[in-house]
Amino acid sequence: MLLLFSLEICFTWAVIALTLIGIGSIVLARFGADYSLFDAFWMGLAASLALLEIWNLLLPITSLTTVLLFCVGLLGLLANRSVIFSRLKTTLQSSPVLNLLAVAIVLFIAFRSAGPCDYYDTGLYGAPAVRWIQTYPAVPGLANLNGRLGFNNSVFLFVAALQQGVWRGLAHHLFTGFMMAALCVTILPACLRVAAKFSAPPAD
Repeated sequence: MLLLFSLEICFTWAVIALTLIGIGSIVLARFGADYSLFDAFWMGLAASLALLEIWNLLLPITSLTTVLLFCVGLLGLLANRSVIFSRLKTTLQSSPVLNLLAVAIVLFIAFRSAGPCDYYDTGLYGAPAVRWIQTYPAVPGLANLNGRLGFNNSVFLFVAALQQGVWRGLAHHLFTGFMMAALCVTILPACLRVAAKFSAPPAD
């Protein structure tokens, strides 16, 4: 059962990643076609955050918000499908060992993400903040009710956007692990180059 839930998390992460790559590709296509999938992913994350911030100033984050972001991502995937497919093909063919290691890391993090949420601050102000975001637009003076609700965090916007449909009340299994997996997969090639003592660029 836990393994099945982990695979469901992985599938959802794949949908999120493709959506963010699609959104990022729309932005990066304005500056030329020379970008990697990682560039598109992180740009999509930044653009999505900007859209969620603006949206939440006027409206609560609901399933409509999530559907609109998904549609924008899908539009980006379709509009830039040749570039994205080419980058994906190159990535998959580059190093089977690297790809297998990345899959193993993602599966491990998904398995850990399937566990219970026992972080104290989640119940203290994290979950209430997400509930406020899903129910109302940004509320001036909200911290007067509970000072910790003034510790605004963009993570709450993403959690609110993901906490829709079948994942209602369960989004704490998604976003934090997703970000950890994305970070690990992004830096994995550099780590392997450094470990193998190749002529790695300074960024590695």
